[in-house]
Amino acid sequence: MSAVGFELKNSTADKWAIPPGVFPVPAGGISFTDAARVIFPAMAEKKRLFMRDRCIHEIIISPTDADFLSIVTPERFVNLVEGFGRRVARREKKEDEKIVWRSTTFPMTAAKVLLASDVAVEKLPRIAQLVNCPVLTKDGAVLSRGYHDHEGGTYVGSGGVPHDLPIGAAVEALESLLADFQFTTPADRARALASLLSPAMKAGGWIDDDFPMDVAEADQSQSGKTYRQSLVARLYGERAVAITPSRGGVGSVDENIAQALVRGRPFITLANFRGRLDSTILEEATRGAGRVTCRTLRASAEVETRFFNWQLSTNGAEFTRDIANRSIITRILKQPEGYPFRRFPEGDLLAHVEANQGFFLGAVFAVLREWKRHECPVTSERRHDFRAWCRSMDWIVQNIFTTPPLLDGHREEQARTANPALQWLRDVALAVKAAGQVDRQLSTADLCSVAEDAGIDFPGNPANREEPAQRAGKILGRLFRESEGRPVSVDGFAVVREQVSTYLSSRWEYADKPFYTVRASR
Repeated sequence: MSAVGFELKNSTADKWAIPPGVFPVPAGGISFTDAARVIFPAMAEKKRLFMRDRCIHEIIISPTDADFLSIVTPERFVNLVEGFGRRVARREKKEDEKIVWRSTTFPMTAAKVLLASDVAVEKLPRIAQLVNCPVLTKDGAVLSRGYHDHEGGTYVGSGGVPHDLPIGAAVEALESLLADFQFTTPADRARALASLLSPAMKAGGWIDDDFPMDVAEADQSQSGKTYRQSLVARLYGERAVAITPSRGGVGSVDENIAQALVRGRPFITLANFRGRLDSTILEEATRGAGRVTCRTLRASAEVETRFFNWQLSTNGAEFTRDIANRSIITRILKQPEGYPFRRFPEGDLLAHVEANQGFFLGAVFAVLREWKRHECPVTSERRHDFRAWCRSMDWIVQNIFTTPPLLDGHREEQARTANPALQWLRDVALAVKAAGQVDRQLSTADLCSVAEDAGIDFPGNPANREEPAQRAGKILGRLFRESEGRPVSVDGFAVVREQVSTYLSSRWEYADKPFYTVRASR
Protein backbone atom coordinates (compact mmCIF):
# COMPACT_ATOMS: atom_id res chain seq x y z
CA MET A 1 0.00 0.00 0.00
CA SER A 2 1.01 3.60 -0.51
CA ALA A 3 2.53 5.35 2.51
CA VAL A 4 1.29 8.72 1.27
CA GLY A 5 -1.22 10.34 3.60
CA PHE A 6 -3.40 13.42 3.42
CA GLU A 7 -4.01 16.19 5.95
CA LEU A 8 -7.19 17.39 7.63
CA LYS A 9 -7.66 20.89 8.95
CA ASN A 10 -7.07 21.05 12.68
CA SER A 11 -10.56 22.15 13.65
CA THR A 12 -12.56 20.74 16.55
CA ALA A 13 -15.12 19.24 14.14
CA ASP A 14 -12.51 17.56 11.97
CA LYS A 15 -10.11 16.45 14.68
CA TRP A 16 -11.65 12.98 15.10
CA ALA A 17 -13.42 12.75 11.73
CA ILE A 18 -12.80 9.62 9.67
CA PRO A 19 -12.51 10.58 5.99
CA PRO A 20 -14.99 9.13 3.48
CA GLY A 21 -13.76 6.00 1.73
CA VAL A 22 -11.42 5.02 4.58
CA PHE A 23 -11.45 1.90 6.72
CA PRO A 24 -9.67 3.14 9.88
CA VAL A 25 -7.10 1.16 11.81
CA PRO A 26 -7.75 1.29 15.58
CA ALA A 27 -4.87 3.59 16.56
CA GLY A 28 -4.11 7.28 17.04
CA GLY A 29 -7.21 7.93 19.11
CA ILE A 30 -9.48 5.75 16.96
CA SER A 31 -10.96 3.01 19.15
CA PHE A 32 -11.89 -0.50 18.12
CA THR A 33 -15.53 0.53 18.38
CA ASP A 34 -14.93 3.56 16.13
CA ALA A 35 -13.35 1.31 13.49
CA ALA A 36 -16.14 -1.26 13.82
CA ARG A 37 -18.83 1.40 13.32
CA VAL A 38 -17.30 2.27 9.95
CA ILE A 39 -16.33 -1.17 8.66
CA PHE A 40 -19.33 -3.35 9.55
CA PRO A 41 -22.15 -1.10 8.20
CA ALA A 42 -20.29 -0.90 4.87
CA MET A 43 -19.94 -4.67 4.70
CA ALA A 44 -23.54 -5.15 5.82
CA GLU A 45 -24.77 -2.98 2.96
CA LYS A 46 -22.94 -5.15 0.44
CA LYS A 47 -24.20 -8.38 2.10
CA ARG A 48 -20.63 -9.60 2.32
CA LEU A 49 -20.73 -10.82 5.91
CA PHE A 50 -23.50 -12.38 8.01
CA MET A 51 -24.03 -13.17 11.67
CA ARG A 52 -24.96 -16.64 12.97
CA ASP A 53 -25.52 -16.37 16.70
CA ARG A 54 -22.37 -14.39 17.64
CA CYS A 55 -20.08 -15.81 14.95
CA ILE A 56 -19.38 -13.97 11.68
CA HIS A 57 -19.68 -15.93 8.43
CA GLU A 58 -19.31 -15.12 4.77
CA ILE A 59 -20.96 -16.76 1.78
CA ILE A 60 -18.39 -18.44 -0.43
CA ILE A 61 -19.36 -18.31 -4.09
CA SER A 62 -18.32 -21.62 -5.61
CA PRO A 63 -17.78 -21.84 -9.38
CA THR A 64 -18.47 -25.60 -9.41
CA ASP A 65 -20.91 -26.14 -6.54
CA ALA A 66 -23.61 -24.40 -4.53
CA ASP A 67 -22.66 -21.41 -2.40
CA PHE A 68 -21.81 -22.20 1.20
CA LEU A 69 -21.05 -20.47 4.50
CA SER A 70 -17.61 -20.20 6.05
CA ILE A 71 -16.54 -18.88 9.44
CA VAL A 72 -14.50 -15.70 9.04
CA THR A 73 -11.08 -16.08 10.63
CA PRO A 74 -8.90 -13.08 11.56
CA GLU A 75 -6.69 -13.78 8.54
CA ARG A 76 -9.71 -13.81 6.25
CA PHE A 77 -11.11 -10.65 7.84
CA VAL A 78 -7.87 -8.78 7.12
CA ASN A 79 -8.15 -9.90 3.51
CA LEU A 80 -11.77 -8.74 3.27
CA VAL A 81 -11.03 -5.33 4.81
CA GLU A 82 -8.04 -4.68 2.57
CA GLY A 83 -9.82 -5.96 -0.55
CA PHE A 84 -13.11 -4.15 -0.01
CA GLY A 85 -12.22 -1.20 -2.21
CA ARG A 86 -11.64 1.35 0.54
CA ARG A 87 -8.34 2.72 1.73
CA VAL A 88 -7.07 1.25 4.99
CA ALA A 89 -5.47 4.11 6.91
CA ARG A 90 -4.07 4.99 10.32
CA ARG A 91 -4.77 8.32 12.01
CA GLU A 92 -1.55 10.13 12.92
CA LYS A 93 -0.85 13.54 14.44
CA LYS A 94 2.08 15.54 13.11
CA GLU A 95 4.27 17.82 15.21
CA ASP A 96 2.26 20.85 14.08
CA GLU A 97 -0.90 19.16 15.41
CA LYS A 98 -2.22 18.50 11.92
CA ILE A 99 -4.01 15.16 11.42
CA VAL A 100 -2.74 12.79 8.73
CA TRP A 101 -4.42 9.56 7.59
CA ARG A 102 -1.61 7.33 6.37
CA SER A 103 -2.23 4.22 4.26
CA THR A 104 -1.22 1.00 5.99
CA THR A 105 -2.09 -2.67 6.39
CA PHE A 106 -4.84 -3.84 8.71
CA PRO A 107 -3.38 -5.44 11.87
CA MET A 108 -4.22 -9.04 12.74
CA THR A 109 -4.67 -8.08 16.39
CA ALA A 110 -7.33 -5.55 15.42
CA ALA A 111 -9.10 -8.15 13.25
CA LYS A 112 -9.42 -10.51 16.23
CA VAL A 113 -10.98 -7.81 18.40
CA LEU A 114 -13.38 -6.55 15.73
CA LEU A 115 -14.67 -10.06 14.96
CA ALA A 116 -15.80 -10.29 18.60
CA SER A 117 -17.30 -6.80 18.79
CA ASP A 118 -20.88 -5.96 19.74
CA VAL A 119 -21.01 -3.62 16.74
CA ALA A 120 -20.72 -6.64 14.41
CA VAL A 121 -23.66 -8.31 16.15
CA GLU A 122 -25.65 -5.06 15.88
CA LYS A 123 -24.87 -4.11 12.29
CA LEU A 124 -24.41 -7.32 10.28
CA PRO A 125 -27.46 -9.03 8.80
CA ARG A 126 -28.40 -12.31 10.42
CA ILE A 127 -28.58 -15.52 8.46
CA ALA A 128 -30.43 -18.71 9.39
CA GLN A 129 -30.66 -20.62 6.13
CA LEU A 130 -29.00 -20.91 2.75
CA VAL A 131 -31.08 -22.35 -0.11
CA ASN A 132 -30.52 -22.85 -3.81
CA CYS A 133 -34.04 -22.26 -5.12
CA PRO A 134 -36.96 -19.87 -4.55
CA VAL A 135 -38.86 -20.15 -1.27
CA LEU A 136 -42.63 -20.02 -0.84
CA THR A 137 -43.53 -18.39 2.48
CA LYS A 138 -46.67 -19.17 4.42
CA ASP A 139 -48.15 -15.78 3.50
CA GLY A 140 -47.81 -16.61 -0.22
CA ALA A 141 -44.67 -14.62 -1.12
CA VAL A 142 -42.07 -16.22 -3.38
CA LEU A 143 -38.51 -15.27 -2.38
CA SER A 144 -36.15 -15.08 -5.35
CA ARG A 145 -32.36 -14.80 -5.57
CA GLY A 146 -30.67 -12.67 -2.90
CA TYR A 147 -30.95 -11.96 0.80
CA HIS A 148 -34.34 -11.79 2.55
CA ASP A 149 -35.37 -10.89 6.08
CA HIS A 150 -37.33 -14.14 6.37
CA GLU A 151 -37.21 -16.58 9.29
CA GLY A 152 -34.14 -14.96 10.81
CA GLY A 153 -32.34 -14.38 7.49
CA THR A 154 -32.64 -16.37 4.26
CA TYR A 155 -30.18 -16.28 1.38
CA VAL A 156 -31.55 -17.64 -1.90
CA GLY A 157 -28.96 -18.79 -4.42
CA SER A 158 -30.06 -19.85 -7.88
CA GLY A 159 -32.68 -22.39 -8.94
CA GLY A 160 -35.36 -22.48 -11.59
CA VAL A 161 -38.27 -20.06 -11.47
CA PRO A 162 -41.24 -22.12 -10.16
CA HIS A 163 -44.01 -22.75 -12.69
CA ASP A 164 -47.62 -21.95 -11.91
CA LEU A 165 -49.45 -25.32 -12.05
CA PRO A 166 -53.06 -26.34 -11.36
CA ILE A 167 -53.35 -28.76 -8.47
CA GLY A 168 -54.25 -31.75 -10.65
CA ALA A 169 -51.15 -31.37 -12.79
CA ALA A 170 -49.03 -30.79 -9.69
CA VAL A 171 -50.17 -34.02 -8.03
CA GLU A 172 -49.58 -35.96 -11.25
CA ALA A 173 -46.10 -34.49 -11.63
CA LEU A 174 -45.00 -35.34 -8.11
CA GLU A 175 -46.48 -38.83 -8.22
CA SER A 176 -44.61 -39.45 -11.47
CA LEU A 177 -41.31 -38.95 -9.66
CA LEU A 178 -41.98 -42.09 -7.61
CA ALA A 179 -43.33 -44.29 -10.41
CA ASP A 180 -40.20 -46.47 -10.69
CA PHE A 181 -39.89 -47.19 -6.96
CA GLN A 182 -41.42 -50.32 -5.45
CA PHE A 183 -42.54 -49.37 -1.97
CA THR A 184 -43.02 -51.98 0.74
CA THR A 185 -46.52 -50.70 1.61
CA PRO A 186 -48.81 -47.91 0.38
CA ALA A 187 -48.00 -46.02 3.61
CA ASP A 188 -44.31 -46.08 2.66
CA ARG A 189 -45.24 -44.43 -0.63
CA ALA A 190 -47.22 -41.79 1.31
CA ARG A 191 -44.10 -41.07 3.37
CA ALA A 192 -42.05 -40.73 0.17
CA LEU A 193 -44.52 -38.14 -1.12
CA ALA A 194 -44.21 -36.27 2.18
CA SER A 195 -40.42 -36.20 1.74
CA LEU A 196 -40.88 -34.28 -1.53
CA LEU A 197 -42.83 -31.52 0.25
CA SER A 198 -41.00 -31.34 3.56
CA PRO A 199 -38.01 -29.15 2.50
CA ALA A 200 -40.31 -26.47 1.03
CA MET A 201 -42.42 -26.40 4.18
CA LYS A 202 -39.30 -26.10 6.32
CA ALA A 203 -37.67 -23.32 4.28
CA GLY A 204 -40.92 -21.36 4.08
CA GLY A 205 -41.69 -21.63 7.80
CA TRP A 206 -44.98 -23.42 7.22
CA ILE A 207 -44.81 -25.57 10.37
CA ASP A 208 -43.50 -24.38 13.71
CA ASP A 209 -42.19 -27.76 14.83
CA ASP A 210 -39.30 -30.17 14.42
CA PHE A 211 -39.08 -32.20 11.22
CA PRO A 212 -38.08 -35.89 11.34
CA MET A 213 -35.05 -37.38 9.64
CA ASP A 214 -35.90 -39.04 6.31
CA VAL A 215 -34.69 -42.64 6.67
CA ALA A 216 -34.63 -44.65 3.42
CA GLU A 217 -34.45 -48.38 4.03
CA ALA A 218 -34.24 -51.17 1.44
CA ASP A 219 -34.36 -54.94 1.45
CA GLN A 220 -31.26 -55.20 -0.77
CA SER A 221 -28.37 -53.06 -1.96
CA GLN A 222 -28.81 -51.08 -5.18
CA SER A 223 -32.56 -50.80 -4.59
CA GLY A 224 -32.73 -47.02 -5.06
CA LYS A 225 -32.95 -45.81 -1.46
CA THR A 226 -30.15 -43.23 -1.81
CA TYR A 227 -31.38 -42.43 -5.32
CA ARG A 228 -34.78 -41.41 -3.94
CA GLN A 229 -33.16 -39.04 -1.47
CA SER A 230 -30.92 -37.58 -4.18
CA LEU A 231 -34.11 -36.98 -6.15
CA VAL A 232 -35.54 -34.91 -3.28
CA ALA A 233 -32.38 -32.79 -3.12
CA ARG A 234 -32.33 -32.20 -6.90
CA LEU A 235 -35.93 -31.02 -6.78
CA TYR A 236 -34.61 -28.13 -4.67
CA GLY A 237 -31.52 -27.48 -6.79
CA GLU A 238 -29.25 -29.18 -4.26
CA ARG A 239 -26.77 -31.99 -3.88
CA ALA A 240 -26.71 -33.27 -0.33
CA VAL A 241 -23.59 -33.00 1.80
CA ALA A 242 -22.56 -36.64 2.35
CA ILE A 243 -21.40 -37.77 5.79
CA THR A 244 -18.96 -40.67 5.82
CA PRO A 245 -20.08 -43.25 8.39
CA SER A 246 -16.73 -43.67 10.11
CA ARG A 247 -16.40 -44.22 13.85
CA GLY A 248 -14.65 -42.10 16.48
CA GLY A 249 -11.55 -39.95 16.32
CA VAL A 250 -10.73 -37.67 13.41
CA GLY A 251 -13.45 -37.86 10.78
CA SER A 252 -16.10 -39.23 13.17
CA VAL A 253 -19.79 -38.87 12.38
CA ASP A 254 -20.24 -36.04 14.90
CA GLU A 255 -17.22 -34.15 13.55
CA ASN A 256 -18.39 -34.48 9.95
CA ILE A 257 -21.91 -33.39 10.89
CA ALA A 258 -20.48 -30.31 12.65
CA GLN A 259 -18.52 -29.34 9.53
CA ALA A 260 -21.63 -29.78 7.36
CA LEU A 261 -23.71 -27.62 9.69
CA VAL A 262 -21.17 -24.81 9.55
CA ARG A 263 -21.23 -24.86 5.73
CA GLY A 264 -24.98 -24.32 5.86
CA ARG A 265 -26.13 -26.37 2.87
CA PRO A 266 -29.68 -27.50 3.68
CA PHE A 267 -29.42 -31.24 2.86
CA ILE A 268 -27.19 -33.50 4.96
CA THR A 269 -27.19 -37.24 4.29
CA LEU A 270 -25.64 -40.30 5.89
CA ALA A 271 -25.57 -42.57 2.86
CA ASN A 272 -25.49 -46.38 3.02
CA PHE A 273 -25.07 -46.34 6.78
CA ARG A 274 -24.32 -49.64 8.49
CA GLY A 275 -24.01 -50.60 12.12
CA ARG A 276 -25.06 -48.57 15.13
CA LEU A 277 -25.82 -44.87 14.82
CA ASP A 278 -25.25 -43.08 18.11
CA SER A 279 -24.65 -39.37 17.50
CA THR A 280 -25.25 -36.76 20.17
CA ILE A 281 -25.04 -33.84 17.76
CA LEU A 282 -27.55 -35.49 15.40
CA GLU A 283 -30.01 -36.02 18.24
CA GLU A 284 -29.60 -32.39 19.33
CA ALA A 285 -29.88 -31.09 15.77
CA THR A 286 -33.08 -32.96 14.94
CA ARG A 287 -34.87 -31.97 18.10
CA GLY A 288 -34.73 -30.06 21.30
CA ALA A 289 -31.66 -27.84 21.28
CA GLY A 290 -32.50 -25.45 18.43
CA ARG A 291 -28.79 -24.61 18.27
CA VAL A 292 -25.77 -26.84 18.54
CA THR A 293 -22.11 -26.04 19.07
CA CYS A 294 -20.08 -27.01 16.00
CA ARG A 295 -16.32 -27.30 16.42
CA THR A 296 -14.25 -27.34 13.26
CA LEU A 297 -10.52 -27.41 12.71
CA ARG A 298 -9.89 -23.73 13.47
CA ALA A 299 -13.10 -22.33 14.91
CA SER A 300 -16.26 -22.99 16.87
CA ALA A 301 -19.76 -21.69 16.14
CA GLU A 302 -23.30 -21.98 17.42
CA VAL A 303 -25.50 -23.07 14.51
CA GLU A 304 -29.28 -22.93 14.33
CA THR A 305 -30.44 -26.33 13.11
CA ARG A 306 -34.14 -25.97 12.29
CA PHE A 307 -33.65 -25.43 8.54
CA PHE A 308 -31.54 -28.51 7.78
CA ASN A 309 -33.02 -31.54 6.04
CA TRP A 310 -31.61 -34.78 7.44
CA GLN A 311 -31.41 -37.97 5.38
CA LEU A 312 -30.10 -41.45 6.08
CA SER A 313 -30.11 -44.46 3.77
CA THR A 314 -29.47 -47.99 4.96
CA ASN A 315 -30.16 -51.66 4.45
CA GLY A 316 -30.50 -52.07 8.21
CA ALA A 317 -28.80 -49.64 10.59
CA GLU A 318 -29.29 -49.82 14.34
CA PHE A 319 -30.55 -46.62 15.99
CA THR A 320 -30.71 -45.37 19.53
CA ARG A 321 -34.24 -44.95 20.84
CA ASP A 322 -33.96 -41.15 20.51
CA ILE A 323 -32.84 -41.28 16.88
CA ALA A 324 -35.58 -43.81 16.05
CA ASN A 325 -38.15 -41.45 17.56
CA ARG A 326 -36.78 -38.59 15.44
CA SER A 327 -37.05 -40.56 12.18
CA ILE A 328 -39.62 -41.16 9.48
CA ILE A 329 -38.84 -44.52 7.85
CA THR A 330 -39.65 -45.17 4.18
CA ARG A 331 -39.01 -48.70 2.89
CA ILE A 332 -38.55 -49.84 -0.70
CA LEU A 333 -38.03 -53.19 -2.39
CA LYS A 334 -35.58 -53.87 -5.18
CA GLN A 335 -37.20 -54.01 -8.59
CA PRO A 336 -36.95 -57.35 -10.41
CA GLU A 337 -33.97 -57.97 -12.66
CA GLY A 338 -34.55 -56.35 -16.05
CA TYR A 339 -37.12 -53.83 -14.82
CA PRO A 340 -37.49 -51.14 -17.55
CA PHE A 341 -36.64 -47.91 -15.73
CA ARG A 342 -37.81 -44.82 -17.56
CA ARG A 343 -35.42 -42.75 -19.65
CA PHE A 344 -35.86 -39.09 -20.55
CA PRO A 345 -34.40 -36.78 -23.20
CA GLU A 346 -32.00 -35.48 -20.52
CA GLY A 347 -30.97 -38.99 -19.39
CA ASP A 348 -32.13 -40.62 -16.14
CA LEU A 349 -34.72 -39.30 -13.67
CA LEU A 350 -32.20 -37.19 -11.73
CA ALA A 351 -31.08 -35.42 -14.89
CA HIS A 352 -34.73 -34.93 -15.89
CA VAL A 353 -35.59 -33.30 -12.56
CA GLU A 354 -32.49 -31.12 -12.65
CA ALA A 355 -33.34 -29.91 -16.15
CA ASN A 356 -36.97 -29.21 -15.19
CA GLN A 357 -36.44 -28.13 -11.60
CA GLY A 358 -38.67 -25.06 -11.89
CA PHE A 359 -41.58 -27.22 -13.10
CA PHE A 360 -41.35 -29.71 -10.24
CA LEU A 361 -40.75 -26.97 -7.66
CA GLY A 362 -43.90 -25.30 -8.98
CA ALA A 363 -45.75 -28.58 -8.38
CA VAL A 364 -44.63 -28.54 -4.72
CA PHE A 365 -45.75 -24.92 -4.37
CA ALA A 366 -49.13 -25.76 -5.89
CA VAL A 367 -49.70 -28.48 -3.27
CA LEU A 368 -48.80 -26.10 -0.44
CA ARG A 369 -51.11 -23.42 -1.84
CA GLU A 370 -53.91 -26.00 -2.05
CA TRP A 371 -53.32 -26.94 1.59
CA LYS A 372 -53.47 -23.26 2.54
CA ARG A 373 -56.67 -22.82 0.51
CA HIS A 374 -58.23 -25.34 2.89
CA GLU A 375 -56.81 -23.30 5.82
CA CYS A 376 -53.94 -25.72 6.57
CA PRO A 377 -56.00 -28.49 8.22
CA VAL A 378 -54.42 -31.35 10.17
CA THR A 379 -55.48 -34.83 11.27
CA SER A 380 -55.54 -36.21 14.81
CA GLU A 381 -52.58 -38.54 14.11
CA ARG A 382 -50.72 -39.43 17.34
CA ARG A 383 -48.28 -42.17 16.28
CA HIS A 384 -45.15 -39.99 16.11
CA ASP A 385 -43.43 -37.61 18.51
CA PHE A 386 -43.24 -34.83 15.88
CA ARG A 387 -46.98 -34.27 15.91
CA ALA A 388 -47.34 -30.97 14.03
CA TRP A 389 -45.34 -32.25 11.04
CA CYS A 390 -47.06 -35.64 10.97
CA ARG A 391 -50.58 -34.29 11.35
CA SER A 392 -50.05 -31.73 8.60
CA MET A 393 -48.44 -34.20 6.21
CA ASP A 394 -51.03 -36.85 7.03
CA TRP A 395 -53.83 -34.53 5.93
CA ILE A 396 -51.99 -33.55 2.75
CA VAL A 397 -51.15 -37.08 1.58
CA GLN A 398 -54.60 -38.44 2.38
CA ASN A 399 -56.67 -35.58 0.96
CA ILE A 400 -54.55 -34.20 -1.88
CA PHE A 401 -52.77 -37.39 -2.99
CA THR A 402 -55.46 -39.85 -1.74
CA THR A 403 -53.02 -42.22 -0.03
CA PRO A 404 -53.55 -44.30 3.13
CA PRO A 405 -52.65 -42.70 6.48
CA LEU A 406 -49.04 -41.57 6.66
CA LEU A 407 -48.03 -43.60 9.71
CA ASP A 408 -49.70 -46.96 9.15
CA GLY A 409 -47.24 -49.57 10.43
CA HIS A 410 -44.61 -46.97 11.29
CA ARG A 411 -44.42 -47.48 15.06
CA GLU A 412 -43.36 -51.10 14.48
CA GLU A 413 -40.54 -50.00 12.17
CA GLN A 414 -39.31 -47.41 14.68
CA ALA A 415 -39.29 -50.07 17.41
CA ARG A 416 -37.34 -52.45 15.17
CA THR A 417 -34.61 -49.96 14.27
CA ALA A 418 -34.01 -49.32 17.98
CA ASN A 419 -33.96 -53.06 18.85
CA PRO A 420 -30.64 -54.73 17.85
CA ALA A 421 -32.10 -58.23 18.16
CA LEU A 422 -35.07 -57.46 15.89
CA GLN A 423 -32.81 -55.70 13.40
CA TRP A 424 -30.55 -58.78 13.29
CA LEU A 425 -33.58 -61.04 12.76
CA ARG A 426 -34.80 -58.81 9.91
CA ASP A 427 -31.44 -59.05 8.18
CA VAL A 428 -31.41 -62.83 8.63
CA ALA A 429 -34.97 -63.12 7.28
CA LEU A 430 -33.98 -61.12 4.19
CA ALA A 431 -30.94 -63.37 3.72
CA VAL A 432 -33.13 -66.48 4.06
CA LYS A 433 -35.42 -65.08 1.37
CA ALA A 434 -32.46 -64.31 -0.91
CA ALA A 435 -31.17 -67.86 -0.39
CA GLY A 436 -34.52 -69.34 -1.42
CA GLN A 437 -35.14 -70.89 2.01
CA VAL A 438 -38.45 -69.24 2.91
CA ASP A 439 -41.08 -71.66 4.33
CA ARG A 440 -38.42 -74.24 5.24
CA GLN A 441 -37.59 -75.45 8.72
CA LEU A 442 -34.11 -74.23 9.63
CA SER A 443 -32.04 -75.00 12.69
CA THR A 444 -30.15 -72.35 14.62
CA ALA A 445 -26.97 -73.53 12.89
CA ASP A 446 -28.69 -73.18 9.50
CA LEU A 447 -29.64 -69.58 10.29
CA CYS A 448 -26.06 -68.84 11.36
CA SER A 449 -24.77 -70.27 8.08
CA VAL A 450 -27.15 -68.08 6.07
CA ALA A 451 -26.15 -65.04 8.13
CA GLU A 452 -22.45 -65.75 7.66
CA ASP A 453 -22.85 -66.12 3.88
CA ALA A 454 -24.67 -62.74 3.81
CA GLY A 455 -22.04 -61.01 5.97
CA ILE A 456 -24.48 -60.27 8.80
CA ASP A 457 -22.79 -59.40 12.08
CA PHE A 458 -24.19 -60.17 15.49
CA PRO A 459 -25.31 -57.19 17.55
CA GLY A 460 -23.37 -56.28 20.66
CA ASN A 461 -19.73 -56.79 21.53
CA PRO A 462 -17.73 -57.76 18.41
CA ALA A 463 -15.11 -59.38 20.66
CA ASN A 464 -17.62 -61.89 22.04
CA ARG A 465 -16.05 -65.37 21.74
CA GLU A 466 -19.20 -67.45 22.06
CA GLU A 467 -20.01 -69.85 19.25
CA PRO A 468 -22.31 -68.34 16.58
CA ALA A 469 -25.08 -70.85 17.26
CA GLN A 470 -24.95 -70.02 20.96
CA ARG A 471 -25.18 -66.25 20.30
CA ALA A 472 -28.00 -66.73 17.82
CA GLY A 473 -29.84 -68.98 20.25
CA LYS A 474 -29.71 -66.32 22.96
CA ILE A 475 -31.04 -63.64 20.59
CA LEU A 476 -33.86 -65.85 19.32
CA GLY A 477 -34.69 -67.08 22.82
CA ARG A 478 -35.09 -63.51 24.07
CA LEU A 479 -37.29 -62.51 21.11
CA PHE A 480 -39.62 -65.48 21.52
CA ARG A 481 -39.86 -64.99 25.28
CA GLU A 482 -40.96 -61.40 24.62
CA SER A 483 -43.55 -62.66 22.11
CA GLU A 484 -44.67 -65.39 24.53
CA GLY A 485 -43.93 -68.05 21.94
CA ARG A 486 -46.00 -66.47 19.19
CA PRO A 487 -44.46 -65.86 15.73
CA VAL A 488 -42.16 -62.85 15.68
CA SER A 489 -43.17 -60.32 13.02
CA VAL A 490 -40.46 -58.15 11.51
CA ASP A 491 -40.63 -55.98 8.35
CA GLY A 492 -43.02 -58.17 6.36
CA PHE A 493 -41.82 -61.51 7.69
CA ALA A 494 -43.18 -63.86 10.34
CA VAL A 495 -40.62 -66.11 12.01
CA VAL A 496 -42.16 -69.25 13.58
CA ARG A 497 -40.42 -71.40 16.17
CA GLU A 498 -41.27 -75.08 16.65
CA GLN A 499 -39.74 -77.76 18.83
CA VAL A 500 -38.84 -80.76 16.68
CA SER A 501 -37.73 -84.16 17.95
CA THR A 502 -34.24 -84.60 16.53
CA TYR A 503 -31.82 -87.53 16.77
CA LEU A 504 -28.57 -86.46 18.47
CA SER A 505 -25.81 -88.78 17.31
CA SER A 506 -23.45 -87.53 20.02
CA ARG A 507 -25.89 -88.72 22.69
CA TRP A 508 -27.52 -91.60 20.77
CA GLU A 509 -30.97 -90.35 21.59
CA TYR A 510 -33.79 -88.10 20.43
CA ALA A 511 -34.35 -84.66 21.94
CA ASP A 512 -36.48 -81.61 21.16
CA LYS A 513 -34.59 -78.83 19.34
CA PRO A 514 -35.91 -75.47 18.12
CA PHE A 515 -36.38 -75.02 14.38
CA TYR A 516 -37.37 -71.79 12.70
CA THR A 517 -39.49 -71.11 9.64
CA VAL A 518 -39.31 -67.73 7.90
CA ARG A 519 -42.57 -66.85 6.15
CA ALA A 520 -43.13 -63.81 3.98
CA SER A 521 -46.27 -61.98 5.08
CA ARG A 522 -46.29 -59.60 2.12
